[in-house]
Amino acid sequence: MPKLTPYDKVTEEYMTLFFETLDEKSRRYYAAVEAQKLGHGGVAYISRLLAISERTVERGLEELSKKKLLKCGIRHEGGGRKKLEQESPELLSVLDKIVDTHVAGCPMKGVRWTYLTTSEIKGRLSRAGHNVGRDTVDGLLRKLGLGKRQMKKDKVMKDDIAGRDEQFKIINSYRDYYLSRGYAVLSVDVKKKEMLGPFRRSGQIWCEQALNAYDHDYASFSNGKVVPHGIYDLGRKEGYLTLGQSADTAEFNVACLRKYWKEHGSKIYPAQTPVLLLLDGGGSNSSRVRLFKQELQEWADEAGVNIRIAHYPPYCSKYNPIEHRLFPIVTQSWKGLMLDTVDTMVKLIEERAKDLASGMKIFVDTIDQVFEKGVSVFDDYLDYCNIKFDAQNPRWNYRVLAMT
Repeated sequence: MPKLTPYDKVTEEYMTLFFETLDEKSRRYYAAVEAQKLGHGGVAYISRLLAISERTVERGLEELSKKKLLKCGIRHEGGGRKKLEQESPELLSVLDKIVDTHVAGCPMKGVRWTYLTTSEIKGRLSRAGHNVGRDTVDGLLRKLGLGKRQMKKDKVMKDDIAGRDEQFKIINSYRDYYLSRGYAVLSVDVKKKEMLGPFRRSGQIWCEQALNAYDHDYASFSNGKVVPHGIYDLGRKEGYLTLGQSADTAEFNVACLRKYWKEHGSKIYPAQTPVLLLLDGGGSNSSRVRLFKQELQEWADEAGVNIRIAHYPPYCSKYNPIEHRLFPIVTQSWKGLMLDTVDTMVKLIEERAKDLASGMKIFVDTIDQVFEKGVSVFDDYLDYCNIKFDAQNPRWNYRVLAMT
């Protein structure tokens, strides 16, 4: 028996690099083809070269052998779904009727759909005298124009809001004006609260076995909640995340803005640089929250800056830039992981943000102040503030001017 002659080092390197680009099945088949070419000893050699088990290579050889036999004679030409449809021309119409009669819920107008799974459709076809496999059912459904799709959250809940379109034009004009002059344009929002402890988070990670998490997300079992406050600088394309463990209030929101400005903004922008805040219409920075306006006035006086506020209309928060610039990176940083402490959350973002954000800088900090809910504001608070409301959509557009 001649001795196996291995490939040269360059070829081995190319083989390894190509192997890494393949999916699991393709890797198995590629290894099998190479082992077959080498003959005796090929399985062991390829196994060592590609760092896979010999059983994997042997399995690939077995599967390829069966496929060869199948092509040569197990299924004769003209078999399969095409022949099945020719023998049972009513099959497609039976399937069509099954789809039409099994709908429920709130389907979108003009869209065909069914709540049945492939297995359930297969069972109903079988009871109608058509014994077909799952793959055949899938193929016939595609022939009817159906495919597996997920829901998309892009339907506006309320699109008849007075001044909605006008407000978007106003926001765009303010944004362009401030950016063109090098002023600060900050998109601000508070992400949903995160519970600390062994709670399940969506996503997959590499591990020896599945991590065990609580079967219910009860706050009473947590080690506390974290409120992530985010700021995205549109001009510099930088993100700032502040993690607090208090209530999400207007005081908390502005405290995070103050902290950002003191530690970052005031060092980036010249003194008295105007600031544009792009905010949602609800939450702790709602256009209706009087305490938020009062806190902004205190910050403006303290920092000596004039602040312009532009709120997005109700049901339009997804258009706030921070929602698709900063927050997805934060979510990805914690995907599939248990968050036990605030330090863990900070570490994960700091270590992963650069890779996930394609170079975008993200700064993470914490705030230890405690903020209570239910802080009231006097009805005449505007008498003590220097707030100027715009003529257009004044409920969403106003300026907070420093009084010092």
